[in-house]
Amino acid sequence: MGGDDGGRAGTEPLLVAHLDLDAFFAQVEELAKPSIRGRPVVVAGRGGRGVITTANYPARRFGVHSAMPSWQGRALAPGAVWLAPRGTAYAQHSTAALAPVKATFSRVEQVAYDEVYVDLSSARAPEEPADLDPDGPGKELAVLGVDWAGDPYAAASALRQAVWDATGLTASVGVARHKLGAKLASESAKPAGASVLDVAAEELLLPTLGADALPGIGPVSARKLAGAGIKTVADIRAAGEPTVVGLLGQAHGTAMWDLAHGRDARRVEYDRERKSVGAERTLPADLRDLESLRSTHAAVFSEAHRRLLRSGAAARTVTVKVKYADFTAETRAASLASPTDEEAPLRAAAEHALAATSAPGTGVRLVGVAFSALDTVAQLLLALDEAPVAELVPAASVLQPAATPGFHPAYARDASTAADPRLDAVDDSAPLVTEQSAPGSDVEHPELGRGWLVGAGHGVASVRFESSTTPPARSVTVRLAEGRLRHCAPEPPHPPTVPAPWEA
Repeated sequence: MGGDDGGRAGTEPLLVAHLDLDAFFAQVEELAKPSIRGRPVVVAGRGGRGVITTANYPARRFGVHSAMPSWQGRALAPGAVWLAPRGTAYAQHSTAALAPVKATFSRVEQVAYDEVYVDLSSARAPEEPADLDPDGPGKELAVLGVDWAGDPYAAASALRQAVWDATGLTASVGVARHKLGAKLASESAKPAGASVLDVAAEELLLPTLGADALPGIGPVSARKLAGAGIKTVADIRAAGEPTVVGLLGQAHGTAMWDLAHGRDARRVEYDRERKSVGAERTLPADLRDLESLRSTHAAVFSEAHRRLLRSGAAARTVTVKVKYADFTAETRAASLASPTDEEAPLRAAAEHALAATSAPGTGVRLVGVAFSALDTVAQLLLALDEAPVAELVPAASVLQPAATPGFHPAYARDASTAADPRLDAVDDSAPLVTEQSAPGSDVEHPELGRGWLVGAGHGVASVRFESSTTPPARSVTVRLAEGRLRHCAPEPPHPPTVPAPWEA
């Protein structure tokens, strides 16, 4: 691997970069909350069936990882800082972090909040305008003056630096000849690294990887392969194409066979728009009782939700598909008031949609759950109270939930006020903090200023009044009955005031 020296063997152009923001949600939380920096931090859905969205690197040392059930993660790392997701903050930081990249290149494929592929041959000329908000972040970085196509390590380093300069977030960047190689290079560079994977290094690396390192080998495919004794990329190669195709199907098997040999023809799809995310399960035997159906539906929902979380998108509509023993199919949809990736409201909508079908009917042979009406920069609602989905209406209708209180509309800060949160008056129309407010929420007090909610109960709230530009703070107790502690918009991203880790 070229690594930090930028060396490469072979002559094939290295023109695809993969940029991945490190432990993105947790990193945004550490930026905004100085007192938790360096501690294990976990961002996870609330409730008994919540799922971990992101764990920072100190938390991962305890075995905590994304898509793990929250209860399991708490058992592994009870001393970690556990925070509810703040969708607006993540959307703002994603936009700011990727703005210089999108301003510099015309072909950028965003696959998640925190992850993009870049075609390095698409760098704009100095006079070429970027199709971005002219007043938005990154416009001054439209051309970074790097030999993008000729110096892959300089390209990776410049992309990493541009993200840091815009937001103070670290990213890992890999460059290779195709998307597979670029992804492997960025993974090897984590955290906060820049790496180049040339053709020779790629050929040495691929056979040593687990089969699930290939994009497209998820848990189901991995189990199928493992059942045949295929656990690594080397095993795939040794098994032969007919065996792999027989296990995974013609299209999928052929694609995985090519990837295992370093053949990746996927383009950087800069104009791609993801329409839906979901999962289906064809059953070995028809289900004829409601209990078994609900259990299978719950498992399929969990897999679909994990894919939604990995995509970085939020969804407004949940569609349940049921195929019966006679091969007839039925679909029912339920929609929420606003896009979210929170498990509880999406699961409730899916359960209502399932109830609107005729299942189990004559027997169910396939169950599917899909999320649509996706928004990769949607505000994830901050549930101040549990908001139930509305009562089931006729099956052909779309469900609408009761309104969920959310963040108060964002207000603007300029550089002169960002350093002192006490300069802003508290908005009296913003929602009050209650005992049901989520840990980690942005809050403001008229005298104490901006802070974040550690927790609430027994009529009081524990708050740390700090921001990205203040020293770490200790927790302060505020009585909720006074009605002076209110939710507020998250602090917007801004350039860092300290050098990047690789500059120290």
